[in-house]
Amino acid sequence: MDYKYKAFISYRHLEPDMQAAEKLQKLLEAYKPPKNLGKTKDNWRIFRDVSELQSSSDLSEDIVNAIENSEFLIVICSPKYTESKWCMQELTRFRELHDNTNRNIITLLVSGEPHESFPEELTYTEMTTTNENGEEVKVKVEVEPLAANIKADSLKESMKKLNTEYLRIAAPLLGCDFNDLYQRERRREAARRRRIFGVVSGVLSLITVISVASAVTINGKNVEINKQNTQIKEQNAQIEQKNKDLLI
Repeated sequence: MDYKYKAFISYRHLEPDMQAAEKLQKLLEAYKPPKNLGKTKDNWRIFRDVSELQSSSDLSEDIVNAIENSEFLIVICSPKYTESKWCMQELTRFRELHDNTNRNIITLLVSGEPHESFPEELTYTEMTTTNENGEEVKVKVEVEPLAANIKADSLKESMKKLNTEYLRIAAPLLGCDFNDLYQRERRREAARRRRIFGVVSGVLSLITVISVASAVTINGKNVEINKQNTQIKEQNAQIEQKNKDLLI
């Protein structure tokens, strides 16, 4: 299926949830994976609703369409998330589209402890098994949500952690392992720093050469000026002596 959006971000319109959602959208849409990863990335479109939906008891048609046309659901988890009926409706609708499983759901923990921040639906999955009577039944199995964590003592620190943690979300979107992606990112950053260092070193070397050349030129000019001053002094002395001779 061709999806219009790579992911739908479900979040509360409160801080730090709101700022995390906004920054995450920008990071994911601008992200370019390392070339040696072997993964191609089209221009990802990430849906993030900016309206409050306070005047409605149900999700708008635009929101529902966006959910149905999103490959992944990113849930910004905090203790306030489950208190929003709209957020829970978004989560429920996406799970319905995926057989009531947590397939393609990724969480970002921004505050609180996991047990109070993760919706209960994300902590289990339903599996079909056979009971002792040979009947097929559905049972709940506990699972650990696929999560990134940016909890911190301040909003500033949380946003700083997101600069790295967003790769935990980018990895499943790309269909690759996070550790592999992270190590390749580190090598790419190291190579970028080496290039910058090389450019800076080259510029400093050029400045040094220019400075030395300028110093040599200035020194040569000073020698010439001193020579000219000496000649002028000698000429003045000769003129002064001639003037004395004329007075005699």
